[in-house]
Amino acid sequence: MARTTLEMFIKVVGANKVAKALDNVSDELKDLQKQTDKNEKSNAKFAAGMSGLSKAAIAGAAVFAGKKLTDFSLDAVNAASAALEASAAFGQTFKQAAEGLNNELEKSANLFGLTNSEARQLTAVFGSVAQGIGFTEEEAAKLTLQVFKLSGDIASFNNLQQGALPVINAFRSGIAGEREALATYGLKITESMVQTKAFTMTGKDAVDQLTLQDKALATVAIAYEQAGVQLGNAEREADGFAASTVRLSAEIRQLKEDIGTELVPA
Repeated sequence: MARTTLEMFIKVVGANKVAKALDNVSDELKDLQKQTDKNEKSNAKFAAGMSGLSKAAIAGAAVFAGKKLTDFSLDAVNAASAALEASAAFGQTFKQAAEGLNNELEKSANLFGLTNSEARQLTAVFGSVAQGIGFTEEEAAKLTLQVFKLSGDIASFNNLQQGALPVINAFRSGIAGEREALATYGLKITESMVQTKAFTMTGKDAVDQLTLQDKALATVAIAYEQAGVQLGNAEREADGFAASTVRLSAEIRQLKEDIGTELVPA
């Protein structure tokens, strides 16, 4: 049963794509293994237990494996469906600026603990908020990319298992004037600080002259200044154990999305 299911799975998806995707995950696992002490005693004990399995147990394991593969396929299809919805929202939000922004997001989405579709979904919501306070699609895309990169570094520096997700959400509130959540990540930005920065950036000299866009840009500029040593942390710590764990989790979810995309038509 397991073999038949696997053969159908590979036939639908394509052996090359399955192999490539699994190789990517396998490489991550190898990197993690290098950083983890091997327990030879446990390995030997496990091997001895496996050698004593009865034929019935092995047959049962094969059935279980077939079911797990089927479950994986269903999860993959659901992940792909969600990814399609995220792509639609992303395209609708950024329109002409979507392709360029998407290319940039894909360069570091997994590094920041996100799949490509998760990155598109998060940034689409952020972009819609930015447009809601007056930014054009192009301006929103530019601001979104700045926040995305900063959020990834902050998440890496703070070893957040959720990756950049909670940081981006904090910035989403921050550009709308609710900056309390940013303090969680060491960014203490007050209204008076934002006004002062906005005056410097715009050349304006009265509070009532400042727009919501002016304040949003000032908020992000101050965040970059306060981030200090956090900037660039994602790349610096990319090979570390914590970063590899977060990235591996994202790449496994990415694998489901990629395979699910091939399974959806079938």
